[in-house]
Amino acid sequence: LRLVVSEMFIRDRYMSLPFCLSAKFLNISIILFEPNMVLGRSNKHFLKFANKIICYNKKIMNFPDKYINKVFLTETILKKDIYDLNIKNGHISEVPKILVIGGSQGALYFDKTIQEILIDLNKFKKINIYQQVSDESKIDEIKKTYDKNNIPNSLFTFKNDIYEYMSKCDLAISRCGASTLSELVKLCIPSVSYTHLRAHET
Repeated sequence: LRLVVSEMFIRDRYMSLPFCLSAKFLNISIILFEPNMVLGRSNKHFLKFANKIICYNKKIMNFPDKYINKVFLTETILKKDIYDLNIKNGHISEVPKILVIGGSQGALYFDKTIQEILIDLNKFKKINIYQQVSDESKIDEIKKTYDKNNIPNSLFTFKNDIYEYMSKCDLAISRCGASTLSELVKLCIPSVSYTHLRAHET
């Protein structure tokens, strides 16, 4: 059985570079996806070879004007699960539920730094924590610290059913990933976000 590929849909990631090179070598149509407001390095290298660049906005930083005719605008692309969840109605639980999600780049930063902040916050207002941690081996250590400070918590690594936590939380603390922010906005979940200074370059 031979699979014939006529188009390749690629999101900006360093891991996508070999696929872009292969597509160019095999004369396969390249469709790039740039969901961020700053052009990523990988996409930047392959703009001239791409047949189309799918974006959410034409005002992308560092995007060369000579390739603007390749841009195809679309509405935010979200997983189907998001549309099955209830949109938050503004009601806040008596004990606020805070969701902490860092993704592959942010979870390590959140493991210690955000824990200290949340412990201090709990001294003024009792809270409930749902937190994504960077490694399963760290769950017990982080949980013990929360338990010691009488903070109800549910810790996890990278779960497919993270939307279950999204549907329950009153506030999200997250890294500024395009997909996560779009999901939080769609569900009307208040959020506090941060980004790595060089995150847009990946």
